[in-house]
Amino acid sequence: MFQGKKFGESSYIITVPEIEDGEYGIIVKNPNSLDEKSTIVSTFGIGN
Repeated sequence: MFQGKKFGESSYIITVPEIEDGEYGIIVKNPNSLDEKSTIVSTFGIGN
C-alpha cells in the first residue's frame, strides 16, 4: 500500500513503506480524457 499527497502545484509525494531495492514504475491515466493518449509513465529506482 502507498500514501500520496499533493506537493506544490503539479507534483505529489508518494510514500511506500518497506519498499525493496529495485526498479519501479507508476502509470497514471487521465479519467477525464476521451482517449488513452494522455497516459503518463514515471519510472524510478531504489538502491544502496
